Amino acid sequence: MMKKLIVLSLILLSSTIFAQKPDFEKANTDYSDGNYKMALKAYSSILKEGKTSAELYFNLGNVYYKLNKVPESIFYYEKALQLDPTDKDIQNNLKFANKRTIDAIETKNDTGLAKILNGIISSFDVNTWAWLAVIFAFAVGIFFLFYRFAARQIQQRLFFALTIISFVMSGAAVFFAFQQTGVRQSEKYAIVFNKEVEVRAEPNPGADLAFTLHEGTKVQILEDFNGYYKVELTDGQIGWLKTSAIKSLKRAKI
Repeated sequence: MMKKLIVLSLILLSSTIFAQKPDFEKANTDYSDGNYKMALKAYSSILKEGKTSAELYFNLGNVYYKLNKVPESIFYYEKALQLDPTDKDIQNNLKFANKRTIDAIETKNDTGLAKILNGIISSFDVNTWAWLAVIFAFAVGIFFLFYRFAARQIQQRLFFALTIISFVMSGAAVFFAFQQTGVRQSEKYAIVFNKEVEVRAEPNPGADLAFTLHEGTKVQILEDFNGYYKVELTDGQIGWLKTSAIKSLKRAKI
């Protein structure tokens, strides 16, 4: 009798837990059926539970895009890219959303070696680079053992070369991992959520107007002072705007 009560209690508890758990698939179905407000409610409830993923942020971006909420869609596409920077679908949808913004701001592109290096660093996130460093370090040990016990000279040369290559690759992966970490710590970005915001030359409402921004524009936060953010645009323009006008894309701690 006691065992039956325990089993029944566990079944009821499990049913309660699963009933309270947001149904991700149901949210996807609502989205597919065009019930965007219902899908938004379901995705948002999952987010409120502290659960995050590139897929969840991507779906939120899609829902907001369908609801014609441009800054929100851009915000969540950017959040999705933070977790999966190589995903082509996220990149493409972000481009479509950015085309619906008012501000046409040019981007200063890196050239030469800096462009190549930044392209390599951004190809993986910090965790992937860290794992690659471990894998190559392990390969160093394996190839070195093969080199030590190789019977022929040609084999020794081959395994010695592979040891050196693996050592260099491991060091490069460590360097790229630290570079990724540095980018995360030094660069703070945000999305403008106000329909229109005045950017001043100094952090006070009486300062000269530097330029005007509109919702959906991405800015880099340089400094925080007295209710204002000092921001920089991709074309190099710098100014001060109210902190309430933008929403930070601050990354989660590694």
